[in-house]
Amino acid sequence: MSTVERIQELLNCVSRIPEKDAAGIITAAGIDSTVRVKAITDCLKIAKDEESKREFE
Repeated sequence: MSTVERIQELLNCVSRIPEKDAAGIITAAGIDSTVRVKAITDCLKIAKDEESKREFE
């Protein structure tokens, strides 16, 4: 499994955590997952850029 695939799998797992609970209340875990999704998305973009650079070398 490549680095990009592993990061994508991590992103899929983290993005499944809901921001709000069943009562519609924003949870700490939900806020944390929202922040982590943004950070992992940024990492995924960097990894994809690096991977495409390697393909052209």
